[in-house]
Amino acid sequence: MQDFHSYTNEQLFDLLKRSDENAFAEIFARFDRRIFSFILKMIKDHSIASDVTQEVFIRIWLKREQLAEVRNMEAYIFTIATNLTLNQIKKRLREQQIRQELCAGWQHNTISNADDLLLLHDCQTLVSKVVECLPPQQKRIYRLSREEGLNYDEIAQRVQISPNTVRNHLVKALQTIRGFIEKKGQILRLFMLFFYLHGKN
Repeated sequence: MQDFHSYTNEQLFDLLKRSDENAFAEIFARFDRRIFSFILKMIKDHSIASDVTQEVFIRIWLKREQLAEVRNMEAYIFTIATNLTLNQIKKRLREQQIRQELCAGWQHNTISNADDLLLLHDCQTLVSKVVECLPPQQKRIYRLSREEGLNYDEIAQRVQISPNTVRNHLVKALQTIRGFIEKKGQILRLFMLFFYLHGKN
């Protein structure tokens, strides 16, 4: 394999335009940690910063044949990182707003109704039963996230696993809970209640 260490960024970029995988690997090696640190400063979450960093390089590779007009590779890479990070921040803000609106709606319109109070209780009971049936690691991570309010990094330190593994366990736990709720009927209302009660990231 050709040694690209002595190549300039511009030379690597020219090779990347021609789909040179080794040049792309060298670009990744040069910029990966810098891009991750740059994103982490904005997003404050190691797991999400890692995901966005990967997406940056995926974008670079997928658009490699459209780079003829790009003159500054470093500026181009950091622009992609900035845009993807801002998109992630906007997404999290939208999700937070939706949860707040759901919370306000249920508190104002629903919780005063006796039937909905019963539904709320049933949903809480249902979720608790499903959580008890989860595999031990999923159950522990779910409770640390939803009951103690810990984020991925805090859970990872507590359980001594990586933040990505924490996220994978939590995703699987939520998929199991949602699937069980849907099978029990009253899908929409229970689904909304579930996110009202368990919507924290």
